[in-house]
Amino acid sequence: MAFLDGLKEFVRVHLNINIQVGVKTVNIVADPGADAVCFNETTGALKINWEKLPEDKIEELKPLIQDAVRKHAALLIENKSKELLEEIKITESSKEDQDFLSFFKGKIPDDDYTALRASLHVKRRFEEGAQKEEINRLKLDIIKRYSRRGRNICDLCSAGYFEGLIKIYEEMQKYPDFSNEAFLEVYNPIVDEGNLTVFVSGGRTEDQVRQEIESKMRRNRQYGIHALYIHGIGRSNIEKINMVIYDLKSEYSTLKIQTSEYQNIISMKLTF
Repeated sequence: MAFLDGLKEFVRVHLNINIQVGVKTVNIVADPGADAVCFNETTGALKINWEKLPEDKIEELKPLIQDAVRKHAALLIENKSKELLEEIKITESSKEDQDFLSFFKGKIPDDDYTALRASLHVKRRFEEGAQKEEINRLKLDIIKRYSRRGRNICDLCSAGYFEGLIKIYEEMQKYPDFSNEAFLEVYNPIVDEGNLTVFVSGGRTEDQVRQEIESKMRRNRQYGIHALYIHGIGRSNIEKINMVIYDLKSEYSTLKIQTSEYQNIISMKLTF
């Protein structure tokens, strides 16, 4: 693969190490105690230690890494997280995961997509019973690479919100004036807001919706946050949201509401 060949050439030219056999896996680490480069001829594993590279060499390496992420959907995770970059492409464990990721590829920004892949891995490891230490470490890796937006994507993925985004996309797609840009106008605020969001879907009663909204309002207040965003799909859910908000307005005198609707989708911002 071109990316692996590029890394071999980078190591040969810039670090004077000639790798004679094929590179099969790549591990990018930040470890002050390790060598700058280590290659295992038996396993074909190449380890590059970011911490030990001179600044000018880091600048030379960055385009290779960025190209791997952009063109080959590479998922780079630090050595401490026990994840390797194999053949530049992670093999997702099930068709369900493959279909899920395939849906979002090309629809959301490239960095968001890569963060979503990493976040789905975190979710699956949690479901498999991984230790809390490992989960926290994996989340920290995502935050290091993608900052607050990456953290929000991880939280939203873990909570199942991206399944709701699929439904939003499919609902919007039914209308002739639909465009991916229109979807991003809904998607971006949700990712920016993170856990400040409530998704209202079928099968939930008005009481359940109200309880979640009030619970998140109380939690947000504790952290000095005075906003909450609500999203719903379908006429019945829109009516459900409107009924709940109507009741809340009578109890919260300072509650302010901003509403926007796109066909069968409603988005609300509550300020309190």
